[in-house]
Amino acid sequence: MMCTTLYDAANSFVHQHFVEVSVSEEFLSLRPEEVLELVGCDELNIKAEEQVFEAVLAWVRHEREEREPRLPELLSKTRLPLCRPQFLADRVQQDELVRFCHKCR
Repeated sequence: MMCTTLYDAANSFVHQHFVEVSVSEEFLSLRPEEVLELVGCDELNIKAEEQVFEAVLAWVRHEREEREPRLPELLSKTRLPLCRPQFLADRVQQDELVRFCHKCR
């Protein structure tokens, strides 16, 4: 029971402080399954979905060769339709990881 309570409290903290957590070394060390679960969470406290996109790209770039194949799956968990059109045009479509990923198109 205590472990479940601790786990729930930790998850709640991560959801409430996603932006701060996403720029930490610990975030970059997460396993792919953990990142997928986190970025797909409806309870993230973010100002804009763009923050999730940037976190995903930072995580992939940290160990690019190993993580790049996971990019389509990770981007499918982000809510790109909620991003500003200008962000989609200037940042998403111009990013080299996205441009060279055939499954991301």
